[in-house]
Amino acid sequence: MRVSFLLRYFTIGGLERVVVSLANAYYSKGIDVDIIVVSKGKRNSLITELNPNIKINFLEGTFFNKIIELRRYTKGRLVHVNFGDGKIHPLLRCFIFDRLKIITYHSNYSHKRNKIKNLLDKWWFNNFKHIVAVSDSVKDFCLNEIKYPNNITVIKNAIQDEITNISKANWSSDKSVLKIVSLSSLYPHKNHKLLINSLGILKEKYPDVNVEISIIGDGPCLSELYQTSIKLGLNNIRWYGAIWDKKLVGNILQQSDLFISVSLYEGFPISILEAMRYGTPLLLSDIMPHIELAEEAASYFGKSDSLGLAHKIAEIFYNKTILNEMSKRSRKQIEKYNFTEMVNKYISIYTEVWEKKYENASH
Repeated sequence: MRVSFLLRYFTIGGLERVVVSLANAYYSKGIDVDIIVVSKGKRNSLITELNPNIKINFLEGTFFNKIIELRRYTKGRLVHVNFGDGKIHPLLRCFIFDRLKIITYHSNYSHKRNKIKNLLDKWWFNNFKHIVAVSDSVKDFCLNEIKYPNNITVIKNAIQDEITNISKANWSSDKSVLKIVSLSSLYPHKNHKLLINSLGILKEKYPDVNVEISIIGDGPCLSELYQTSIKLGLNNIRWYGAIWDKKLVGNILQQSDLFISVSLYEGFPISILEAMRYGTPLLLSDIMPHIELAEEAASYFGKSDSLGLAHKIAEIFYNKTILNEMSKRSRKQIEKYNFTEMVNKYISIYTEVWEKKYENASH
């Protein structure tokens, strides 16, 4: 069996982390695997976490040249499509119509969709052997908005637990600073504007609440968010930009008292799974993907409620010992998501699709 992941970009994000971890796992199992990327984009740092023996092919040159390269790279291979930006998949998809392929949807893309785009995706589905969604929420998007038939498999994301004996400090009421971390790309649907506004409200209404926040991520909203923070007089934010190294990110997560996600749309966020691995307490917007992933392990606030988020942060600051229980719930929750099980589910689908094609060809 020969597998090729097909991506639009290889940027720094959860989708790419999933592809890297799956590709590395497949290679360790002796599967012939490579990665095909339609466009190089601006940030390709996650390539460094890929096993160096796994080939990554960037499509180069004109559109015509890309067609030729895509046809060559996918010949005789099972193509696992992972376009994650929610826009119409590149026209190149039309030139793999005769290839064996499955697709994984990584998020709810309602904010980027319209009826025409959904119809085109539904039409493209007719040529796919299998559709995977990373959560029940994403499956609902595929069924209710794209109108796919009800034969979608849910395979929830998981991460490799490479770390043992992770220590987390015991929180006491006399801790003077609450260290907060936010980890995601800075795009409008990630909703960081609400986070910055909440910090402004916190400063005004709760001047005795001492917080420090680390914002890890980059994107088109960074300049506006930074300027807003200056206008609000927020000098307690550290802007890390796009960090991809797992050890660096892990150190920040481990040293943080609270992980916050204010996102409006998600799939099954890798960033929250990473926070759980370190036992970092969770404060999340009340969107269904967050609730599906974290369940009772997190505390929630309204996705448009900046005042409510400020109140939640203040409440935790005044009662820091609650973080001990939140941390235990976070650690417990991640036990539900097994990386080996995720890998085996994908391989099972590949095997079924591959064998069906070649058994039919042999008759």
